Amino acid sequence: MSWLHPLRSHVSLSVWEKLQAFPGPAIRHTIPDPLPDLQVQTVLADEVNEDQAALFQRRLLATDRILRDQVHPSAAVFRIALACRCEEILSAPGPRAARIRALADYYASLGAQLPYQDSDLPSPWALPVQWQDLKPGARLGRIVGDSALGPTRIHLLELEKPGFSAHRCNGRSLADLATEHGALAASSGGFFLYSESDIAPPSQRGDPVGMLVCQGQVHSLPLLARAALWAPKNGAPRIERMTLSGLGLYQGDWTCRVAGHNDPSSLDRQPTLFNRAWGPVSLDGWGPSFAIVDRTVVAVASGAQRIPLNGAVIALPKGHPLPELGLLQIKAPWHNAMAGGPNLLVDGKLEIERAPQDFAGTAPPITFSADETFDQNLLPRLGVGLRPDGSSVLACVDGRNLQDALGLTLQGLARVLLAQGCTQAMNLDGGSSKRLWVKGLGGVDLPDTEMVRSGASGRVRPVRTAMLWYQKDSA
Repeated sequence: MSWLHPLRSHVSLSVWEKLQAFPGPAIRHTIPDPLPDLQVQTVLADEVNEDQAALFQRRLLATDRILRDQVHPSAAVFRIALACRCEEILSAPGPRAARIRALADYYASLGAQLPYQDSDLPSPWALPVQWQDLKPGARLGRIVGDSALGPTRIHLLELEKPGFSAHRCNGRSLADLATEHGALAASSGGFFLYSESDIAPPSQRGDPVGMLVCQGQVHSLPLLARAALWAPKNGAPRIERMTLSGLGLYQGDWTCRVAGHNDPSSLDRQPTLFNRAWGPVSLDGWGPSFAIVDRTVVAVASGAQRIPLNGAVIALPKGHPLPELGLLQIKAPWHNAMAGGPNLLVDGKLEIERAPQDFAGTAPPITFSADETFDQNLLPRLGVGLRPDGSSVLACVDGRNLQDALGLTLQGLARVLLAQGCTQAMNLDGGSSKRLWVKGLGGVDLPDTEMVRSGASGRVRPVRTAMLWYQKDSA
């Protein structure tokens, strides 16, 4: 009998359902009291760098303290589950780092919410917004207070005529980027490689994941079919699920128009893209293929080949010529674009579907593709929404701070943007990567990487990609 079954008669149905997260083979027949000294940092050192392994161990220990200090009876059950699930994950075959990271967040979220479960406090999106004018057509909103999900802290950047540009940071701060380009505000952007266990050259830890176009220069193609905020030159921003399908790739006299996306049905007739949401290896049997990372051809083969973690393999029909190793060109309408995902709102309705946007298999970020929490984690979040009148709202949600902000789920982020009148919305990278800087105010969010009770530890994760925000046609 596993450790889980004796708990069934002692907990409510809602608590029992929460204990089903992170399933795995039970290796313990007795229930531990404190979190075992499992040397998390040592075990994870083979998968991630030393700093990340140490961070994940600190988060586990902080979560254990959160649960230990709670008086709610469910806290003791969650503490047992944390210890047992941790031991199971560390004893299972890898990769483990992303699971440990998510495990700490999951039980910290459950524990931190316990004091607020039976309150009559409003939902976070029902709390009042305090607005501050930044310039004509632009203002900053602040939502601060206790809600039914605990302490809440959210900043809203509202632009009547929004403009934006997407950037790779390359070590520069948001303040430096915004000042250099004369932006009103700057935020972090999309996902990047972080705790994946199989990052291999030419990819590096910190590389952006998904589509990235800066002022007409394509840095990374939409090899993952994910929601992106994009705009043509001098055009209004749009949120759409972007793919390579229908777009032409060029290299000298060589051309290729990708038609299929993780779809083997038309492989014998047209070029078809396969990424890690499909699996680790592309299909074989019809013709040659080439592997691409960002917009660079990194390998060619006569048939199937391994799919790069942060790239794709494009399988070609029999007789189709192969490109040479090196850069590809593309003709597309994008002037600026930043991928994130998943969608949060589509035509005014909540629509948070991960698998159709390639959050599946081992596609990065693995914390989304291999989510085991059923979107119950309260985390720092960043999302952008568009209203029918063309205005935009950027929502920056603080989290992982027991005193000031617990964070939100993806559904909670969607409801915040819906409450602000947005009908189209998408998620951007959150967690410790979330950041918001505003001209004249500086950094307005809580960026610490730790699960802190108050104050800050001084540990702040570097921003890898950024979005600069402008109010068009205003004084």
